[in-house]
Amino acid sequence: MVIVLFLEQRFQNHYAIILRSKKRILNLSKKQDEFKRNLF
Repeated sequence: MVIVLFLEQRFQNHYAIILRSKKRILNLSKKQDEFKRNLF
């Protein structure tokens, strides 16, 4: 039972990191779009 909880916690941490990196990528692409608009 302890092992299951441990794995679940690790999975949640991993998932949270993935979500964070996805958000970061989205923010970066938004900033790049704004930058391109400012250039033109």
